[in-house]
Order: sequence, then C-alpha cells, then structure tokens
Amino acid sequence: MNILINNNSLIILLTILVISDKSFGRSKNLRIYVEPSGLKCIWQGDAPFCFLDSSCPLRMTTMKTDKRGDGSYCWIGFKTYCCI
Repeated sequence: MNILINNNSLIILLTILVISDKSFGRSKNLRIYVEPSGLKCIWQGDAPFCFLDSSCPLRMTTMKTDKRGDGSYCWIGFKTYCCI
C-alpha cells in the first residue's frame, strides 16, 4: 500500500503533533548558564521543532543561535542563547 503525503499535509501533521505535545503541561527543565562576565543565560528552543519556541523572553538579549545549542539537534529552526 502506497501512502502519498504532500508537503502541506506533512506540515499540518507536524504542527498538530508539536502543539499537542506542548499543551499537556510537561515541565521544561531549565538549565541556567553563568558566563564569566556574570551574565545568566539559557537556551531557548525545543528540538526537533525549534522554530516554535526559540525567541528570547522579554529583557533577555540574543547572544547566538545554533542548531544543537544545549543538546538535541533542531530539524527545523534553531535554538537561541539568551542572556540577562
């Protein structure tokens, strides 16, 4: 049996999976990094679909972006290193 999935259907399916995964109240383990300058930083973005939650929170500054960041690889988007 051959199953044909066009790009739009795949994007919609992935979006539904990610939104439902994030809506079940799973807590995110937040690792805080302290830079030598005294800045406190975090990586924003959850692999593999990092584009959904990769921007820095208010009052935090974007220092760099990376596909891997603090661990798991981003299939889509990137993780953002945010400092305050």
